[in-house]
Amino acid sequence: MVNDPIIGRRHLLGTDGLLSDPNSRHSSVRIIVEHAWANSVAGQLIATSLVNLLSRQVGLVARLEVVSPSVSSLIAAQTFQTFPECLRDLGEWSIGMEVATAHMSPPCRRIRL
Repeated sequence: MVNDPIIGRRHLLGTDGLLSDPNSRHSSVRIIVEHAWANSVAGQLIATSLVNLLSRQVGLVARLEVVSPSVSSLIAAQTFQTFPECLRDLGEWSIGMEVATAHMSPPCRRIRL
């Protein structure tokens, strides 16, 4: 394997047909995971993949936040915490980015009287 210094910043390189200087530098990204997705393996894997990919967009993404109900982690994580708390460690592990998490209340159940 060859260590290519350009590959780590290829997302910042120019491309024909795109703006020479993207106006989305240092954006904040919020991922909102609904209750049903947070309680599924597929939903947790998608959120984990998004955090992993977005945290590596150095120069484009400055802040990353995941809003989700706190549920049991259904996927193997570095630490066995609840979801989405386990995603905080992922950003730190990948490039040292802080990933904020916020809790969403579970959906309300309506009772007809």
